[in-house]
Amino acid sequence: MIAGVAGYAVNGALTRYPELGPLMDRYLNDEGKRYLAATADECIGQSVENWEKTDTRTLTVDGRSLAEILQQDPQVNAVFTGPNYRLDDRALNAPMLLINALHDDTIPYGQARELADAYRGLGGTVDFVTDPLPEMMPQTAMNHAIPMFSQAGTAFEWLVDRFNGVPAGA
Repeated sequence: MIAGVAGYAVNGALTRYPELGPLMDRYLNDEGKRYLAATADECIGQSVENWEKTDTRTLTVDGRSLAEILQQDPQVNAVFTGPNYRLDDRALNAPMLLINALHDDTIPYGQARELADAYRGLGGTVDFVTDPLPEMMPQTAMNHAIPMFSQAGTAFEWLVDRFNGVPAGA
């Protein structure tokens, strides 16, 4: 349901690395160019409405997905795997709360755990909370979205504790 997020990532890269523009022009068909233009300033709700379940292979000239292009083109790959796109290659400057659903269908649970562990390995303080919600409506992003509401109290309490001087990770 959140296929527009790929557009956010590509647009962010193009803003930071405008030299990728001609490459993307070469890879994207007319619908792909429309997709990039639209997702440049859409919010998630608009992207769900406009691009729900869009297969990015329908946006390219040769039928490869955006992920395949990212992996196969060395210049594009260097941007998306470089230091400006990795989250776990620098130490945190503040404590972090990371909440992930056990059945998240957008950001895999294991990937979120690995990120928390990587930051901890760099000396960061990370409170990791698992939302145990059972799997519901797979491939709809519901297992990703619902914890934003079901864990809101956890997040607010965590923030209040920080403002009240309670150390994170306690």
